[in-house]
This record gives sequence, C-alpha cells and structure tokens, in this order.
Amino acid sequence: MTPSPSSIGSAGSNVPAVAPLGALSRGAGAATLWLPALCVCLPLLIVAARALQDPGDTWGRIVEFRLWDYTADTAILVSLVSLLAVAVGMTCAWLVSAYEFAGRRTLQWLLVLPLGVPGFVAGAAYLDGFEQLAPLFLWLRDNVSLDAFLLSQNLLPWFGSVLVLVFTLFPYVYLSCCASFAGQQADLIEAARLLGCGRRRAFFRIVLPLARPAVVGGAALVAMETANDYGVVTLFGINTLTPGVFRAWSEGSIVSAMRLALILLALIMFVLFLERAQRGRRGYAGDTRQKPLARQPRSGMGAAIIWLVCSIPLVLGFAWPVSRFVRWAMGSAHAANWQSYGSALFNSSWLALLASAMVVASAFWITAGRRAHRLPGGAAVQQLASLGYAIPSALLAVGIGVLISDVSRAPGLSWLALSATASGLVFAYWVRFMAVGIQPVAAAQTRIAGDLHAAARTLGHSASKALFRVDLRLLMPSLAAAAILCFVDIFKELTLTLVMRPFDFETLATLTYRLSSEGRIPEAAVPALVLVGCGMVGVAAIHRMAAARS
Repeated sequence: MTPSPSSIGSAGSNVPAVAPLGALSRGAGAATLWLPALCVCLPLLIVAARALQDPGDTWGRIVEFRLWDYTADTAILVSLVSLLAVAVGMTCAWLVSAYEFAGRRTLQWLLVLPLGVPGFVAGAAYLDGFEQLAPLFLWLRDNVSLDAFLLSQNLLPWFGSVLVLVFTLFPYVYLSCCASFAGQQADLIEAARLLGCGRRRAFFRIVLPLARPAVVGGAALVAMETANDYGVVTLFGINTLTPGVFRAWSEGSIVSAMRLALILLALIMFVLFLERAQRGRRGYAGDTRQKPLARQPRSGMGAAIIWLVCSIPLVLGFAWPVSRFVRWAMGSAHAANWQSYGSALFNSSWLALLASAMVVASAFWITAGRRAHRLPGGAAVQQLASLGYAIPSALLAVGIGVLISDVSRAPGLSWLALSATASGLVFAYWVRFMAVGIQPVAAAQTRIAGDLHAAARTLGHSASKALFRVDLRLLMPSLAAAAILCFVDIFKELTLTLVMRPFDFETLATLTYRLSSEGRIPEAAVPALVLVGCGMVGVAAIHRMAAARS
C-alpha cells in the first residue's frame, strides 16, 4: 500500500521528516515542467500571429494559381499512401501473427527493416531506376500515341512517390497490427466459427473490428509522415503543401509561407480528428485469462505463398534500393569525397547527440520528475509536449526561423543572426521529437510502483534524491531506448535541416538529398548507406520494444 503524503514524514521516530517543497522551489519546478510544452506551442503562436498580417500581392497569386494544386495533391497523396500502407501492413501482420511456418520469427523481424530506409534515399534509387525506362516511353510515343506518352510522364511521378512512401512507411501499420493481433483471444474467433462464420467472415466480423484502433493509429502515423515529406515529393516533382511552404519562404513571402503552413497543420489535425472520432467512447479490452490467438501451422506451398506475399514489400522497400546503393558505393569508392562525408557525419552526429540528450532529459523530468515533486498540470504538460510530432516540420521551420530573426534584431544581439542557426536547429529538433522520447518513458513510468519512490522518501531521501536514486535507475532501459529512437530520427531528419541549417553546413541527410537532386546519385551512395545503417539501429530498438510489450 502506498503511504499517504502525511505519513511519509512520520513513518517512525528514527526517520527524518521530509519537508515539502517550498513555495519558491515548487514554483521553479512547475516553471521548468511547463517550459517544454510552452516551447512546443511557441512556433505555432508565432505563425498564427504572423499569418494575420498583410501578405501583399503574393498570397493572391498563390490562391489563384497554386493553392488548389498544393491542397489537392497533398490530399490525394496522403489518401493513396495511407490506404495502400494499411492494405500492405495489415496483410503482412495477419500472415505472421495467424500462421506458424518455417522462418516466421525471421520474417517478422525483416518486415520492420524498410522503416530504417529514409524515404528520400529509397526515392533516389527509384528515380534512377525509372530513368532506365526511357526506351519504353519512347516506344509508347513512336508506336502508340503522343497522348499515351504524355500520360505516362504525368503518372510516373505519382507512381514513384506512392510506391516509395507506401513501402517505406507500411511498418507503422504492420507494427501496430502485430501488437493488436497478438492480444486477441482465440475464444472469440472459435465462438464465431461455431456460430457458422467461415474463416474469412470471422476475420472481417471479429478480428478486423477489434484491430481497428491499431489500424487507424498506424494509418494516422503514415498520413502525418506523408504530409510532412519533402525529400520524396521534390525528387519526383509532386507539388504538395510542404514544398509549397518552402517555395514561398524562399521567394521572400513569409506571411504566405505561414498561411500555407497553417493549412498543412489543419490537414494533419483533420487526420488526427478522424483517428479520435472513429474510436468515440468505445473501449477495446481483452481478458488476459483467456488464451491468445493460436497460430495455425503452414508448410510446403502454404508457407511459400506467405513468404512470397511478405517478400514483395520487403524487397521494394528495403532490399532493392539498398542493393542499388551498395553497388554504386562499391563502384565509386575510389572517387568518393571522403572529407565531405566525414564532415557531414560529424555534423549529423553532434546535432543528434545534443538534441536527443535534451529530449531524454525533458522526457524524464516531465514523466518522473513531476510525479516525484507532485507538480501540478503534469498530464496536460505531457500531452502538449507530445504535440510537436503532429506539428508539420514546415511550420516549425518557418516559426523558429522568424523567432531567431526577431531576436537577432534586438539591441546587442545582432550576432545571433549568424550563430543562432545551429542552436535554432537543435531547438527545432527538441520541439519536433519530444514525443518520441516521452512515449516510451511514460509507458515505462506507469509500470513502476509508487511504493518504491515512497519507500525512499520514508528512509529520509528528498524527492530529488529519490528521483535520481530510484526512478532514474528503474527507467534507465526506457531512457536508453528513447535516446536511440530520438538519435536515429534526428540523424536522418531532412526537412528541418534543409531550411534551418547554417550556410555551407551539410549533414548526411542534406548531402544525400543534394547529390541525388543534382543527378549525382552514385556519389550519394556512401552517405545514404550510413543513413540506412543508422536506421537499422533504430529498427532493432523498435523491434526489441515491440517484442517486450508482446
């Protein structure tokens, strides 16, 4: 039983009393607790305020000639990618969850690998591959019709963008569905079978409705990543809202860029609203005393078909693009600019290390620190601080960029215009990926009994000392996992880095994207493979966390 607050200081005469936090200390603690949440809201407030200013003639031209194309292309791309990712991810998750066959555990892990391939890396490989189809397009022009040739040229960028995004993002749906299928009870399916439902009907009547929250949650992540994407859509020439924001920014129309960023935010909020609305007030819970879903054995032709079906997304999302870059790297290693690669690797590493350390420290204080010191508003802070992942990277970039510009105009702070770009980039990473650190730490915090912290308090430790001697040690595995996930996400981040990096400052992500967009794809092979290798570390951490939850 957890002792009451009043009994902590009087558990025994030989135990020193624990004084409550003073008013000043409590106020300082509450201020530091709310600081991350306020920093997440700050770029949004800046953009909302600046968007109300007079945009001049530029906004009228954007509304007349570009806005509909930006919005329609974004909506179409998000819808296509989300639907196809759900179909691919849910199919693969059901096959590895419902059937037992040779190599199932290996295939279950391999299907997560495409998540470690950045979309713009896979996009560069496919872009080069599509260039090899030039004779086919010329044949269409000469032997079919000019209209068929033009139609193929218009559809090819869409086909490439959807293909790359679907087969690099479907693991979001796959992982959530695997966790859902593993927790379903066999008794429900057997009862449906006894009532006359066939195997296919039982899947659609029992399994799929129970897995709907997991399916929609994974689809929402895919939709947000697709709406935020910059590298893939610019490589293939799709005019979505994210490139539109940066185009308006580069043209000097800051107010127009902010209005486009708010439209992009509204689209993402609409996706999140749909995800919440589909659940409503319904609850999805199971009885852990019942037996879980039993896997049916498959061998021979049945196992071969499962391997064939699941190998298609694995090859398209991982094996084929990575093999292309491996071949290019082996062929161009003698002429590689290793100095620029090393400089980009150093920049990516120190940025990711610093920002991930800030994220993990904030996540620890928001989850464990507020409970240890009983600071007010902890749940609200956790939710607000986690919103950074839902805010579009384009909005964060323009909001923080304007913030740095305004601060540098203050008397005596003009030097910030040159030196604050790197620190502003770290700040943007911190705001953007705070949710990645909070989620695993908060999940682990709920599994730690409050009695342990209370016991340390009764033994005379202050709240701060108990926080670091008890909670920190118990949360260390989750903090390490959060640090790895944050490091990997920041290491391969492209959108924020392209806009906010200092002049002549390259990371591995920006170097790979620049070389690919310039058509020098073989030269981008080495940094691309380093990005993929780092992504594999994150995939291993995600798989380990998912296996632990299962």
